[in-house]
Amino acid sequence: MVYVSAGLVLKKWDFKNNPTDLMERILPHVAFSSDGKKLVMSQTINQFESNQIVEYDIETGKSEELTHNYDSDDNMPVYTNDGKYVIFVSGRTGYASLYKMERASKKIVQLTNVGMERKSGGGIPEGYVPPPMDYKSIEIKGDKIEYFDGEGNWEVNIITGDAKKISQPASDTQL
Repeated sequence: MVYVSAGLVLKKWDFKNNPTDLMERILPHVAFSSDGKKLVMSQTINQFESNQIVEYDIETGKSEELTHNYDSDDNMPVYTNDGKYVIFVSGRTGYASLYKMERASKKIVQLTNVGMERKSGGGIPEGYVPPPMDYKSIEIKGDKIEYFDGEGNWEVNIITGDAKKISQPASDTQL
């Protein structure tokens, strides 16, 4: 069994011995590949305290840093159902957005909020697609990712990046 301890350490327990520490300084969300052989997670790995996406091979015990963006955090990684991509959230352009990384080539493509950059004066630009509120709301459905952003549900096409709000929470003042 592989799990994340309260101290944010990835541990392995074989039910015979004491748990073994595998990796430290990870965030509590860990996503398994569809074959169950690999894990993907966010780990704080550098002196700047930014979170990067790391993949851990359960069979070999080796880990690989998949992202190298030390200016902002990369979080909430999940595998696509076919295992071809890792989808994650990053604020590398100034706005938290969804990205996909092809596992074979390590090529990263921004899916949402393409071309938007943070400008002085703040404010949210027109067309902004908010990221998931947390990893628990993320669901991969074929070539789409669905999630809750805290105000409604979104659907983003993993291939094209097309995004649409698919529902809003019921109003508290409905009659």
